[in-house]
Amino acid sequence: MKTNLDSIFATSKDKEVNGVWFDIDDDTGFLLRRMGGENSKRIKGIMTKYTKPYLNLIKSNKLPYDKERSILVDVFVDGCLIDWKGVFIDEKEVDCSKENAKNLFNKLPELFDTLQDYTQGVESFSENLGN
Repeated sequence: MKTNLDSIFATSKDKEVNGVWFDIDDDTGFLLRRMGGENSKRIKGIMTKYTKPYLNLIKSNKLPYDKERSILVDVFVDGCLIDWKGVFIDEKEVDCSKENAKNLFNKLPELFDTLQDYTQGVESFSENLGN
């Protein structure tokens, strides 16, 4: 059933799971899965894996910010980041790996925040985009 709201809220399950490119410029970009939607079950499992050792601290609202941020980066890298292109560290192009990604996102928290925001937006995985 098609509605008048499909153009705003309908997403592509294929894009949510297999990813879309977030291009920084013509040479640099990140292939990302959605943080939610069709990818929710996967994200929930990864989140459980990383938060389980800290449940008491989380429940008592005593988890240190640095640890919370580290968990968010781990979940993002395992659940949303598929690949990248054109990423250089110390003037050397680096492969997309968990270690490289965690180092990059810890060094550039604004990049991490931007990519994480992108993966949470419905519009990023819209059926109507040509991604």
